[in-house]
Amino acid sequence: MTPEAVGFALDRLWEGPVLDVFTSPIGMKKNRPGTLLTCLCRRENAEQVVKLLFRHTSTLGIRESEHERYTLQRTVQTVSTDLGAARVKKASGFGVTKEKVEFEDASRAALAHDIPLSEAAEAILRAVRAERSE
Repeated sequence: MTPEAVGFALDRLWEGPVLDVFTSPIGMKKNRPGTLLTCLCRRENAEQVVKLLFRHTSTLGIRESEHERYTLQRTVQTVSTDLGAARVKKASGFGVTKEKVEFEDASRAALAHDIPLSEAAEAILRAVRAERSE
C-alpha cells in the first residue's frame, strides 16, 4: 500500500468503532520493509473493524489478540477564569489522581489573550486550585 492509501485506511478506521489505531514500521520476510497497522477496539466491535480492514487495506489476513484494559475514572470540570471558561479533565483510581486542561480551551485562551499556551494552561489550573480551596 502507498502511504496515502494507509492514511486513507486510518481515516476510515477512525470513523469506525476503534479506541485507537496506529502504524509501526516493521521488517517483513525477504527483508522487505512493511507497515504494521494496529487497531484497538472492544470485543463486540471486532467484526466491524475486521470488515473495515479488509475493505480499506491490501491485507490478506488479520491477527487478533485480546488484552485487558485498565482505566481511571474520568470527569470533566468547567472552571471560570480570567481567560474565559475552560474544561479540565480529571482522572483518578489505583491510588493516583491526574488533571489536564482541555487543549482546545487552553489554545483558544492563549490565542485570544496573546499569551503562550503554557501560560494559559497554568492560569486555568490555578483557577481550579482556587475553586477547590474555597
